[in-house]
Amino acid sequence: MMFKDINVQTERLILRPYHIKDIDDLYRIYSDPKVMAFIPEGVMSYEWVKDLIIWMNEYCYEKNTPQNIIKFGVSVVLKDTNKVIGWCGLGQLECKPVDVEIFYGLSSEYWGKGLATEAAGGILKYAFEVIGLERVVAAINDNNNLSKRVAEKLYMKTQGKLENLSEEYSGFDGEWLYAITREEYLDMKNIFEIECMDVVLREFGVDDLDELYNLTLQPEITDFLPDWKATKEQRRDWLINFHMKKNREFLQAVPSIDEEGLILGIILKETNEFIGWCGSCIKDELPPPNREIFYAISKDYRGKGYTTQAAQGLIKYLFEETNIEELNAIALLHNIPSNKVIQKSGFNHIGTIEVDNEEFNYYKLIKSYKKS
Repeated sequence: MMFKDINVQTERLILRPYHIKDIDDLYRIYSDPKVMAFIPEGVMSYEWVKDLIIWMNEYCYEKNTPQNIIKFGVSVVLKDTNKVIGWCGLGQLECKPVDVEIFYGLSSEYWGKGLATEAAGGILKYAFEVIGLERVVAAINDNNNLSKRVAEKLYMKTQGKLENLSEEYSGFDGEWLYAITREEYLDMKNIFEIECMDVVLREFGVDDLDELYNLTLQPEITDFLPDWKATKEQRRDWLINFHMKKNREFLQAVPSIDEEGLILGIILKETNEFIGWCGSCIKDELPPPNREIFYAISKDYRGKGYTTQAAQGLIKYLFEETNIEELNAIALLHNIPSNKVIQKSGFNHIGTIEVDNEEFNYYKLIKSYKKS
């Protein structure tokens, strides 16, 4: 019954079993060369789509069990119009039947709206929280960047390429295998946040890539933080394989923090916009104990007190929830706004210090700090 009677609702979508009445909408999608470009079957005929719907209803929905999922597909319905705009589901990975793969397809008319991620996220939630699966994978063509993006947004991690397969499964050769375990899903579901007055400090997610990258194009930021200059692909790699990973390591280590680092996005509550970042890590150039606090904010949101709120919120968390007892902060002598943030956050001016051949004001703060 968990397969035949599925009804998963997300913010904008309903995921429900295929109906024969869906055939016209599904055929329009299954016959679109853009949608089917990376699907082995290629474009489908009307009869093929009809047979698929019947097979799913009369065989798969009845035969699937949590221990043996043959194929489990659902229609993706847009709530506003009740229109079928795609499909998604689970099934045995053909070249490796021990794995259950997630699959998804969306009418090209609705690409670029986050709907594929929303639909796939709904199925992933069902897979782990209702069916009770321990692992879900996705096999994605090397050139299918849109599908890779969906997998990354779902916090699926690359396991390498499928290679040296038998002739029967040679069509999968060279595809990237993504995977996420139930433990990883439940861990990532609990996104860490620190509430401030007008902003929220939040763990980075893959969805933040575009806004984060755009911020690093602002000279108002990179003039003071040249190390943040990077291509979009470099930024994606650092975001997924460094920042997000290091954040998890930090949060898992709380309260006993050693050299772990934490960097959080600054999110404006009113608009949910990603407007900057704030973090803490070990800075080798400073004398021990050499943990610093750092931050950056969009040029469009300066002078509103948001950076100070973020810094104070992070400091409060570090002093109240971890074993950290002392923080450092540095700011270039001519960076007046940054010096003001540090001073408003309660730091004491120690003097100046040279880092990378530039002179900085040097500040310290001990755990007796209390937010005013």
